[in-house]
Amino acid sequence: LVNQIFTMENIFAKIGYSISSVTKNATNVVDLLSINNPDGSPRWIWNANCSKPLFLKFYNVGSNRAFAFSLLIKLVFILKLQKLVFKKRSYSFSKLENPIIDCNDNWALFTGTVGPNNKGVLYANNSFFKIATTENAKNLIKKEYSVLEKLNNITTSFEVPQVYLNSENVLQLSDVSANGKRIKRLTTEHTSILSEMRKIETNFLKVEKWEMFQNLKRDFETIDDNRIPKNIMRKISGLLNEVSEDEWIELTFSHGDFTQ
Repeated sequence: LVNQIFTMENIFAKIGYSISSVTKNATNVVDLLSINNPDGSPRWIWNANCSKPLFLKFYNVGSNRAFAFSLLIKLVFILKLQKLVFKKRSYSFSKLENPIIDCNDNWALFTGTVGPNNKGVLYANNSFFKIATTENAKNLIKKEYSVLEKLNNITTSFEVPQVYLNSENVLQLSDVSANGKRIKRLTTEHTSILSEMRKIETNFLKVEKWEMFQNLKRDFETIDDNRIPKNIMRKISGLLNEVSEDEWIELTFSHGDFTQ
């Protein structure tokens, strides 16, 4: 419970609220429902009065099992059984400065993946809000903002989310998923878009000036992990050192945040 409160405090502070599990004499108490990770920490959290399963916006229905789970969740909401099915806790909410949502309205929160790049993702008002909880994540959302700004300022055949940097910790993206459909195969539409993105920006430089590769080499040299077989480390080191610093390479534009 302590870790749960700390994570939520951290995320909600970034969007303009102080929260507490102490609700006695509080003026604004909100009931929240959640689905937890296997370790008991909250994965998805939403306002208990929300009439739609907005948290499914974070869920990839990419298999028969996932489809069945999504269908079951929707049925629970249609039957208005969510307060009986999901875990409920009450929290007091106090406004800090310029909250970006109304905590009493419809919203859902994904607490993100634990680690140095942790970001909470909030869905509200037809927008996704990426909320940086670490310094690494703060830099990542700034980079994503600059990339999407660049795409929004040129003409493309594909749709790009509108993007707003609400603060150094919060990135707002418009929801372009309406009427969209996820598919499990790579199509000619995908490859043509990748080809189009490749032409947006091209840069030729020598390997010695390729910052990403040079950082990779430095990071590799600092690895001290006995779990990795020494023979593999030796072979990787040999491969890295075989790359000529004078070789010219071509770098092209990339969104930088693709996942499977």
